[in-house]
Amino acid sequence: MPIGLMAAALGVLFLAANPSDTDPLRIDRELRIIREAIERGRHRGALDLDIRTAATVHDLRRAMLEKDYAIIHISGHGESEGLILEDERGRSLEVPKQALAKLFARHAAKGHLRCVLLNACWSSSIGELPEMKGLYAIGMQGPISDSGALEFSRGFYDAIGAGEDIAAAY
Repeated sequence: MPIGLMAAALGVLFLAANPSDTDPLRIDRELRIIREAIERGRHRGALDLDIRTAATVHDLRRAMLEKDYAIIHISGHGESEGLILEDERGRSLEVPKQALAKLFARHAAKGHLRCVLLNACWSSSIGELPEMKGLYAIGMQGPISDSGALEFSRGFYDAIGAGEDIAAAY
């Protein structure tokens, strides 16, 4: 269903991690791009953006307990076995893809989660896990440059802000 036809605002969680022991990412720029795309869009009132930066796995879990999100967007570094979030000291903590998929599946079972966008290298394998069935799972099949990740976010949220459905935005 197109975003503009939804009765209530859709929750979008933007969660970003750039641990101190990893290459720097332009998370600030990606967030600005997303905000501008939503604010410019015809259906800006249909999206409710929540932001968590310097994110730990606890931040992700808590955010999902606090609110029912339709879109969960995680931006950061990835490995073939999982995503890199931050530990309590701001350093790298790999979260296994199976654990993430189970967490997303529990949230999806509530009936609100429609899309998980993983803007990180090697993140597409998470979407291939059985727990992700029925969700739009958007990930990267290999390395992605910072500029490539920014452009992907720009195109996706320009379309979502214009009221397109997730399939058309992707």
